[in-house]
Amino acid sequence: MLHPRSWFPIVVVVLSVGLALFVASVVRDRVPVTTGASGPAAVDDAAYRASVKATLVRFESAYAAADADLSRLAVVEKALDAVLALKVPAEERDLHLTVAVALNHMQNGLRGEDGALAKGRAALDAAYERSPWLK
Repeated sequence: MLHPRSWFPIVVVVLSVGLALFVASVVRDRVPVTTGASGPAAVDDAAYRASVKATLVRFESAYAAADADLSRLAVVEKALDAVLALKVPAEERDLHLTVAVALNHMQNGLRGEDGALAKGRAALDAAYERSPWLK
């Protein structure tokens, strides 16, 4: 009772090796090689301050000009998006977080959450007092 030879194991091994070589060549071509770059680029403190100040000045004037809660909500959302898009230097992270959270509270208050609008406005005013360059 002799069993006939099967080519199946040999075919599986050859196909597996071929697939591994193919995948390795594709991955090698797509992986970028970085040399000498270490960490993210430093963020200029003066540029950040100018950007956040301009955003908040535009926000305050548009918020004061808005006559309905829906338009105020749009102004707050636009300011929050602009603030969140900024790259923040390490020294200004606490202030940035305070401003973003204050705008988020104002957004929630304009959407109907009780006390959130006043809480956000108070937090933003406290940020202005703590960092007078924001005005």
